[in-house]
Amino acid sequence: MYILIVEDEPFKYHSIRRVLQNHRFSSELSIDRADNLEDGIGHIRTQLDALKPYDLVITDMWYPEESGGKEERSGEKLIEKLKEYGWHIPVILCSSVNYSHPDIVGCVFYSENENWEAKLLELVGKVGN
Repeated sequence: MYILIVEDEPFKYHSIRRVLQNHRFSSELSIDRADNLEDGIGHIRTQLDALKPYDLVITDMWYPEESGGKEERSGEKLIEKLKEYGWHIPVILCSSVNYSHPDIVGCVFYSENENWEAKLLELVGKVGN
């Protein structure tokens, strides 16, 4: 499975990556990272042009649109761009705010008080099947 994680917070990125690597996806898993919207779209476009599209995008909601920019609802913009460009890549939103979004695989509430790891693996499993 080829996954792009769009997350500007290093600790959260590494937590998500660790959960994915420590479970059944590890032997067939490749993960890339972008920390802003512009780079995320660039990674997706590059992989599509190379005919090696991502199987899944995991995105936060709040991160900069461009390197060095201020945090915005860039996760929402990423989802809109995928739809606008006709790029059919499943998306999981992983945020410390409990969102709901109808156009994606699902949302993970990233919180110490929630079993976010199990929810993430459940949603990734839906994509991997």
